[in-house]
Amino acid sequence: MKRPSIVRSIVAISVISACVAFWPMLYVNDNSTGGGAAVFFMFLTIPAGATVFLVSVILSIRSYKNSLVEYNEWKLEEG
Repeated sequence: MKRPSIVRSIVAISVISACVAFWPMLYVNDNSTGGGAAVFFMFLTIPAGATVFLVSVILSIRSYKNSLVEYNEWKLEEG
């Protein structure tokens, strides 16, 4: 059993949160509305991305702590 790593989880969470927050820049800004629609959607999606990031990081840290406890118990039994 390997010691759990939290770095991969944080990187994945950051990428997903950025995609949620900034997708209007990729899909809505087609110059037909002058970017107004993208700005409107970004007022909604940036807080959504921040919420996804914060909740995911909290859950990831909680999971990491639980798996670290299990890892330490396993190491005590092994050695």
